[in-house]
Amino acid sequence: MIDKVSKLPFFVKVSIFLVGLVFLFGILYIAQSIIVPIVFAVIIAIVLHPVVNFIVRMKINRVVAIKFTYY
Repeated sequence: MIDKVSKLPFFVKVSIFLVGLVFLFGILYIAQSIIVPIVFAVIIAIVLHPVVNFIVRMKINRVVAIKFTYY
């Protein structure tokens, strides 16, 4: 299988690569309404994690600490 791929002409390899790149960006564009909120949620979780840990070290329940941090 590898021999068949390596024997392809350069312009075919470039064409396959460009078509794959277009499909990748197309999928990312379509999934943007799902990906962007997930990325923001992850960033917020990373930023607030030290605050929650600080409150938990003060002997407060973790769920209460999370609720307190978000409000």
